[in-house]
Amino acid sequence: LRARSEAEIFDQICTGLVEFGDYRMVTVAVPNDDPGKTFRYASIAGYDDGYLANAHITWNDEPTGNGPLGMAIKTGTVQVNQDFESNPMARPWREEALRHGYRSSIVLPLRGHQGPVAAALVIYAGEPEAFDAEEVQLLTALADDISYALSRIAS
Repeated sequence: LRARSEAEIFDQICTGLVEFGDYRMVTVAVPNDDPGKTFRYASIAGYDDGYLANAHITWNDEPTGNGPLGMAIKTGTVQVNQDFESNPMARPWREEALRHGYRSSIVLPLRGHQGPVAAALVIYAGEPEAFDAEEVQLLTALADDISYALSRIAS
């Protein structure tokens, strides 16, 4: 990637993962510092059809903030949801996720130049159990590369 801005990095990563990784949807979620602890979606590629606008995903201490995305932001750790249908953490979004064809997801924290989690790369797959150990390792390395690129743009 030869991106010169954060927006370019996010757009290229999301589009590339959908096109070449065959994922259903990829987004970069940036946590807002608002009372509801909501997210701004800096880039979205693939099939969304209003899912993110209506999902009410947060990073607060309520059930909507304790799913994979909220936990990745709060803990700074990779969160793997192998099946929306059976994962209790995904319950608030289960029905809509399945209706949109999302069966599994992975959330990878992205660190800014200051070190804390600045955003998260969220990948939705159309099949359950889409993220085996090797794929998690590969995607984690990608998230580290994105974090490095973000730190270089900020400096």
